[in-house]
Amino acid sequence: MVDARTLDFEGIVTTSGLGGPIMPSQLPASAAKSGTDQFWLVSGWIAGLEADLPCPAAPDQNPTGPQYGCGRNASLSDTGSQPVSGFELTIPKDGVRVQNDAYDDFAANPEATGTAALPEQAEFLVRAIAVHAAAVNSCPSADYCPFNQVQYYWAVFARIDPWPVVPSAPSPTPAPSFEPVLPLTVEHLTAALGTAPQTLTGRELVITGELVYPTPVASCVGTVSGCHDRVVILGSQPAVAVVPSASTKLPSSLPFRGTFAATLIDATTLQFEGVVTTAADGSPILPTQLPPTWNATGTHPYWLVQGWIAGYDVAVPCQPVPSPSAGPQYYGCGVTSSLGDTAAQPVSGTTFNVPKDGVQVQDRAYDDFAPSPLHLLIGQGGTVPELATFLVDQNLGACPPGIFCTAFGGYHWHIVTRIDPWPDAAQP
Repeated sequence: MVDARTLDFEGIVTTSGLGGPIMPSQLPASAAKSGTDQFWLVSGWIAGLEADLPCPAAPDQNPTGPQYGCGRNASLSDTGSQPVSGFELTIPKDGVRVQNDAYDDFAANPEATGTAALPEQAEFLVRAIAVHAAAVNSCPSADYCPFNQVQYYWAVFARIDPWPVVPSAPSPTPAPSFEPVLPLTVEHLTAALGTAPQTLTGRELVITGELVYPTPVASCVGTVSGCHDRVVILGSQPAVAVVPSASTKLPSSLPFRGTFAATLIDATTLQFEGVVTTAADGSPILPTQLPPTWNATGTHPYWLVQGWIAGYDVAVPCQPVPSPSAGPQYYGCGVTSSLGDTAAQPVSGTTFNVPKDGVQVQDRAYDDFAPSPLHLLIGQGGTVPELATFLVDQNLGACPPGIFCTAFGGYHWHIVTRIDPWPDAAQP
């Protein structure tokens, strides 16, 4: 390894069939036939002669590189048998000779008793090297180095130690899976209003319950609006009254049993906003399950929708034409947004396309309603889609001519609010 990002290639390494090390006795019988550009991963016992025996000098020779034949001989074998006796090292039958001083250089904890090194087991990177006879300390013994020719020997190139154990990083806390926000039950509502209702005033709620006239009916007789403009949620304690909003009347047929949206006025009063459509089991629907937009009539309808909100943060210039209606602006210009079944990114470069599994919603809806709005590159398009539960209705929004609308006005999907989980204290 040269540095944290660079490796210096040394050569191909031969291992066992399972990728592990071989034993010294499994090395090729002749180092000469192995080639000097090949390495072997070898697990064995390294031992050595710990005596500085004098080597005969060869005239006019100054050998360099690994030495063999005299001096501190070393061996590598399958077993931990001691190859040294007195001042002589005999190559084990299950081993090979390696370069002088290999024991001192590569044993993990070199230790000797007299002239005998204590064999140590480890894994080594081994290769064959070509050595001229004169470089074998000019030893006269024909056992190890005949003169005037090249000899091939095994050499320990490195000891391969276990990789340092890096303390494992603590397992990241898995991101909590998003659970759709379900309508409040009467029990949830009662528990929540019993805690700190003043901190929740003005919050838009989605509730499943039954709206009925107060009991006795005489309790609302004589009021300015009479009984038809004040109902209560059956089972709420104390009784929670529901009154109409300026634009939406109470259900015409009472008792009403179902899901509805209402704004919290105070601890005992809700302002009715409209009936809410959910899935058959009372959970949110997906954006693709919304019906075609239509000209809403009668009681203001809402939908409880779970989806991924995304946006386009480039404010496309709008044509200077009079807007046919106030309120949310849509389509073709401005900073537009979408709501989809999946986290598909609707922005590609500088182009915004409504997802095939989604719908267009009003401009700036992402910034207004995403739980934690995050723009990838401000002024260059994309945002990070976020999953949440929303209250959606149809709104008569204005849109100048553009790629998303061809006529002024029209009903479009509009996010009214994000429905967040109710405070934990409200859970029954």
